[in-house]
Amino acid sequence: MTKKHNLIRINYEVNSSTLAKKNIKWCPSVELIIVVACSIMGQQFEYNQFQRDFYHHHPEKTRLLCNQAWQLVKQAPGGSTYADYLQLIMSKKMT
Repeated sequence: MTKKHNLIRINYEVNSSTLAKKNIKWCPSVELIIVVACSIMGQQFEYNQFQRDFYHHHPEKTRLLCNQAWQLVKQAPGGSTYADYLQLIMSKKMT
C-alpha cells in the first residue's frame, strides 16, 4: 500500500467508526472505490502540476506540445514531474 492508500485507510476507519456509532452499515467495497478514485485523482493532480510547471517555464508553448511532453515523461521510468521531464530531455540530448 502506498502512502496515499494508508491515508485513505485511516480515513475509512474513522468514517466506519463514525457510521457504527450512528448504526449505519459500511460496505467494504466502498473502500476499494475510494482508493481507485483517489488514485485517479492523484494522477490528475500530477498532470495538473506538470502542466502548471511546463507553462511557467514555456508560456509560448502550445497545449499539444505540453501533452506530448506529458506523454513522454509518463511513459518513461521514474517520476512524472516537470523536473523528471527536464532530466529525460537532457539525457536524450546527451546521447
